[in-house]
Formats: sequence, C-alpha cells, structure tokens
Amino acid sequence: MIKDCLASVARQTFPAEHLVIDGLSTDGTVEVLSDFAGPPSTLSWISEPDGGIYDAMNKGIALAKGDVIGFLHADDFYAGPRVLARLGVRGA
Repeated sequence: MIKDCLASVARQTFPAEHLVIDGLSTDGTVEVLSDFAGPPSTLSWISEPDGGIYDAMNKGIALAKGDVIGFLHADDFYAGPRVLARLGVRGA
C-alpha cells in the first residue's frame, strides 16, 4: 500500500530525496501523495501518463539529484527507520 511505503521513507533517520512517479492513478494515490508532501518532507512527485513501469523509472532517474539511486515500489517499504543509515546512503 502506498501509505506504508511513503511512511517508511518519511521515518528514515537518514534524509533522502524521495521521488514518486505516478502514471495518472485513479485509486486515490494522488490524494495520499498530497497528504505526505510539503515541509519537512523530502517527497516530490509527478502524476502524468507514462509508457509503463520502465518509462516511469527512467523519469525518476532523470529527475534525481543524488549520487545513489534506489527503487522502492508502491507496495514495498523499509523494515525500519535506519535502513538507509545502515547502508550509508547520502541523500540529495
């Protein structure tokens, strides 16, 4: 569920740029994204037509500002708040 995914990123102790690329979902995803966006969140998102999952992933790569890119899909989540910190990932 997208809420669990967004919440798990928001709970990370190590800040990271969080981009969501939405393909014009009609299931309430945009409303959930709106609830999570805004300071102090690092979440930014776009909702527009795309050519499928790989097109969406490529859009995210093109928008990313950091040196390390990872993918976390809408039904995935980090197991705890220090996952990124343990990896030593530096956010944008």
